[in-house]
Amino acid sequence: MYIIDTMKLKNDTIRYGRNQSAFTLVEMLVVISIAVIIMAIALPPLHRWLIRYKLNQETATIYNALAEMRFRSLAHKNGKLWGASFTSNSMTTFSWIDKNFDGQISSGEETPLATYSLDYTLVAGFPTLIWFDSRGIIRQSNGIQGNATITISSSNLPTGLDAYDCIAISANRIREGKLSGGICNVS
Repeated sequence: MYIIDTMKLKNDTIRYGRNQSAFTLVEMLVVISIAVIIMAIALPPLHRWLIRYKLNQETATIYNALAEMRFRSLAHKNGKLWGASFTSNSMTTFSWIDKNFDGQISSGEETPLATYSLDYTLVAGFPTLIWFDSRGIIRQSNGIQGNATITISSSNLPTGLDAYDCIAISANRIREGKLSGGICNVS
């Protein structure tokens, strides 16, 4: 009986020219068109999520580097100070020994630690030099203690993107925030 059923199956395959379990061209086109429709619906939200992820990652990179420099300045009490310098698309962390104990960086005192290339540009008005004294308090390029804000340019990003795009630095605190009306709102 088994031999006859196998022979019948072979004869059916030869007679109809195909195996009954194969896909037809129409079935393949239907599956492909459904996949294209699903991708067309899913890609815009995925793209927005990817942009928000990259922006949050960029802000976190700057935040973590500044927090590390602050913690290092608190840990070292031997006249060694830590900071970061900024351009519109990069950040360099450094340390230096304040030989004069005046809080001013003299030429040749600093030692670069790491350079970060930024994917987004920083908005004009960012501090070019930030450093932390031995108490972990922020100082800017002129040596004056004060607040600073670093804002990542979001002009070419989709509107309404809910992402961290600024860093507010007060005398003794560094916080990530979201820019709203030109002000870095931290939560």
